[in-house]
Amino acid sequence: MKTTFEVQQTAHKMNIKEIVGRLHTLKQVWNVEVDRENGLISFEYGEYPSLEKVRKELIEMGYYVVNDTHHLDKNTKP
Repeated sequence: MKTTFEVQQTAHKMNIKEIVGRLHTLKQVWNVEVDRENGLISFEYGEYPSLEKVRKELIEMGYYVVNDTHHLDKNTKP
């Protein structure tokens, strides 16, 4: 399945190489694409728990997911 996370825009630019590299180390995550201009990270995944793993990895890198195509953000209404 494929999904897209929108991350909060920050003063520093997104490090595409770091994001792609770290997300590719996660099991069941592949075809990672980063749109730096719009703050979008798209990827394919095998199972639903992989989405939370990606979210945690992005938070560790300092990127906070503000929207996603599966509405995992508990602070927003679908």
